Amino acid sequence: MKSRSQGSIIALILATVCLEVLPSLGLEKYWMADVDWSSPGNWLDGLLPETDTRVIFPVEARHAVGLPGNADLRLAGIELPRDGIVALTENGKLTVSEKTKLLSRESHWLRETPFFWLDPLNWNASSEAAPHLERLPCQGDIVVLPANSRIFSIRLPTTRDVEVAGVRLADDNETIAEWEWSSMAERSEFVGPRLSVKYNSLLECENCQCQEGDLSAYAEEICSIQRARCGPPTCEYPLKVEGHCCYYCGGRIRLSRKTLLTTIQRVVKKALKGYEDTLFWHSRLTWDGNNEILITEKGAYEGTNVIIATTHVESSLKEEEVEVLYSETSGGPLYDYRLAVALGPFLGGLLVLLVLLLLLCPLFGYSCTQILEACQEVAATIFMDKRVNDRNKKSFAFARFENVSEGAIQLAEEEETHPQSITAERFENPLYRSKEKLKSQNTQEKIINPEEPISLIELQKAVAEPSKTDEIEMDIENL
Repeated sequence: MKSRSQGSIIALILATVCLEVLPSLGLEKYWMADVDWSSPGNWLDGLLPETDTRVIFPVEARHAVGLPGNADLRLAGIELPRDGIVALTENGKLTVSEKTKLLSRESHWLRETPFFWLDPLNWNASSEAAPHLERLPCQGDIVVLPANSRIFSIRLPTTRDVEVAGVRLADDNETIAEWEWSSMAERSEFVGPRLSVKYNSLLECENCQCQEGDLSAYAEEICSIQRARCGPPTCEYPLKVEGHCCYYCGGRIRLSRKTLLTTIQRVVKKALKGYEDTLFWHSRLTWDGNNEILITEKGAYEGTNVIIATTHVESSLKEEEVEVLYSETSGGPLYDYRLAVALGPFLGGLLVLLVLLLLLCPLFGYSCTQILEACQEVAATIFMDKRVNDRNKKSFAFARFENVSEGAIQLAEEEETHPQSITAERFENPLYRSKEKLKSQNTQEKIINPEEPISLIELQKAVAEPSKTDEIEMDIENL
């Protein structure tokens, strides 16, 4: 009877120790989203509200905002959101004065969208090599929420329940009891139809997945938030990693489940000693039950360090007699050719159209020589227009002047150098005809007038007179 009681006592002690050790087996995931009034990053242009400032919140702001604690705020006005919450601490004070409304400046709150539990950016990631799903709290992790003096706002998952090892506040080292955590569903900091974050019942989590059960819908809910941040691939052959929403550029080593993760982590840590400044790595249990090691680079992907590190880790694991199923890397870096990809169909279509024209023109009776000459003429015209346009854009107008008696310009008289004297005459702009010349031309005897009937007798007399022959010729030329 005594031995049975001693055995039950020992079992109770071991169970208690396991419960106390359980939090240490996982990681602590801190909630990083900041909704503090006093954070400049939450305001447009970093302009924190001062005394007699008008504060404007977005109409569709769907999260809580915490006013500074123990502060006496005096504002010229405040525009509240439609569904959001502005929380005033117990000892805080807020005064709105309309007297300085016209002279006040404005401070605009930036954030509108809620802060999602499933957003990896809202948690301190253990490693950048981890898939997006595993950057969130897993069933062996402790969730650390902001202290009581701070306001936070979390939109909880909707597709399924999420299990964690425990929850505590930043200013308290003890985890919140399970019954107390369940009663927190009514608090305004948690947005959602229900409290979908539960405590698990695991005594240990040595080789276990991040979350149990079917994770496809859960991963899709995560990717609906994260996928918009994914850019183009930066590697030649990106890997497809379950639970990761973007292209994965790095290395992967797949192992059997026979080896414990603690042993794998020890070997990898030793093999990658010296790569702390250039590489991230992460070990995990895959959805099909095997162990896996993921390696990626810090900063821009180059590929060299990943290939070397993956080969070195694989060799180290084989030396420790760890069963390696296979390994792979994503190749070399891939540069951004999005502009070429966008213009490729357009330029390709033009090329196809040109080829079709060259093939169809002979059917309509045009030879290749004629097509070539036409292309040369088009090219010559384009280059000629370009040369003309590249010159000075100033326009010139040319005019011809005739020697007339009533012109306004007169040439200087030259000295007599020939037997016959040359009398300087004036010039007339052909674009301008004076009224005097028109009048004199009308009074002169008309030799030929095409608008009136001509008598043959008069024409014969005019031809017979030599003195008027030059005038007839000149009039004919003017015609």
